[in-house]
Amino acid sequence: MRMILMTLFSVLIMSGSVYAREKLVLTTLDSHLNAVVGVNILREAYQRIGIQIETKILPAERALHMANKGKFDGEVIRIREVQELYPNLRRVPVPVIAMEGVVFTKDVTFDVTGWESLKPYTIGILIGSKFIEKGTRGLTVEAVPTYKQVLLKLNAGRTDVAVMARTNGLIELRKLNMKGIRVLEPPLVKARLYHYLHKKNEHLIPQIAQVLKNMVEEGRPKEIWDQSIAESGRR
Repeated sequence: MRMILMTLFSVLIMSGSVYAREKLVLTTLDSHLNAVVGVNILREAYQRIGIQIETKILPAERALHMANKGKFDGEVIRIREVQELYPNLRRVPVPVIAMEGVVFTKDVTFDVTGWESLKPYTIGILIGSKFIEKGTRGLTVEAVPTYKQVLLKLNAGRTDVAVMARTNGLIELRKLNMKGIRVLEPPLVKARLYHYLHKKNEHLIPQIAQVLKNMVEEGRPKEIWDQSIAESGRR
């Protein structure tokens, strides 16, 4: 009997050790603020269930394709509609963060009354930014791979306006020390961003969803967001 108990105890120790070493590799965009905050929130969330995460920075469109193919374990954060476009990705039902999509402009001024108000203009956007691609469908768009390129084209007059997540655009402007570009109000859209896992990992969704709910009740996402804003200001 003693030998059986010792064997069972060894198996439990070994299985616990394997679980603690479990690791997920998630795709994400370049180190803009929304992505950084999303990674920091998920890193803490997964630590609470004994899983480590690593991130692979890829261009926005490629990140989704690679995660959908199962080359990686999931995507850090994306809009709600992504699951409709990438059927192998499973949405964790608790939003990680929220964002605002806004119009950046240098010389053009107009009343922002929705996507249709952009119709007279050439619009700079990031390739693979799904909420913007959806909103600007049928409009005149100049799509480029990085936020830096979006703003450089706007500054050079090669586009009339640009559409980006507010925080990402403002942080990039500060990095570039670019003057004379401003945000038009109100926001075009407000959206919640969700974490996605490849279908091979969907067994983790109930656990990670519960952890995210707990973190929201504790106020942790707001604390992580505020800390990330403060750190970006010191760079």
